[in-house]
Amino acid sequence: MIAFSRILDADEVLVIGNTSEQDLFQGEAIVDADLNQADGSFGVLFSNATNPVPPGPLRTAAAGSIAIREPDGSVNPGPARVLPVTVRPLEIQILRH
Repeated sequence: MIAFSRILDADEVLVIGNTSEQDLFQGEAIVDADLNQADGSFGVLFSNATNPVPPGPLRTAAAGSIAIREPDGSVNPGPARVLPVTVRPLEIQILRH
């Protein structure tokens, strides 16, 4: 799984790619909490799959309920704003709030 976002002014675009040739990915991607309200949602702007699964509603993962691995090797326990996603094998999705 590869995920990254780009922010321009007050808009965030999320790019998610499932690199597995066989396995479906169901999980959560971290998004900017200041730009994305807890009750908001993202929509699929592009997918290379027919009938992509739209992401679930944004939610706030409580402190202690997640483990975010930081570049320096430390672990951040949250909280964090997360977006539930389902991405098929070799699918790429571009999502926008």
